[in-house]
Amino acid sequence: ESLQLQFVTAEGIPDGQEIPNFVNVTANSVTVIWRQPLRPNGVILGYSLFRRTAEEDPKEVFRGRSLQFVDMNVKPDTAYEYQISVYNRNGNSASSWAAITTSLLPPNGVQTPKCFAISGQSVTCAWNPPTSFGVGVTYSLKLMESGGSKIVFNGTKVTATVVS
Repeated sequence: ESLQLQFVTAEGIPDGQEIPNFVNVTANSVTVIWRQPLRPNGVILGYSLFRRTAEEDPKEVFRGRSLQFVDMNVKPDTAYEYQISVYNRNGNSASSWAAITTSLLPPNGVQTPKCFAISGQSVTCAWNPPTSFGVGVTYSLKLMESGGSKIVFNGTKVTATVVS
């Protein structure tokens, strides 16, 4: 009968870190989650989360043992990429980059349009743009009648003439 031997192998570098996922994205925050690597190859000491844009170099935005982070230092309607790096005593490995775009802020300072009758069946309405807004703002003008309402203008101009 042979002798039984027990031994422990040395830790290796973590391997198989999958890309982070996004569970809540707003104009002002991104909630990033991730999983442990497929092959920890030892005791995981922690994670580093990096963020970059087309204009900025990667920046570490989180370091710790948690598997999630809420990034509150983002701007509306901006494309970001995130990468998670996992480390143990022997080293670290990183995921590929994952892309996300933050939401637009809703327009602020929207005022009621001013409307003037042109004839018995037509009216011209004009309005000021909102005081703050993102890109690609469109306006909708809704006509309220006794039978309901209907959209009579959809566009980017700040005036509209409506004939009923």
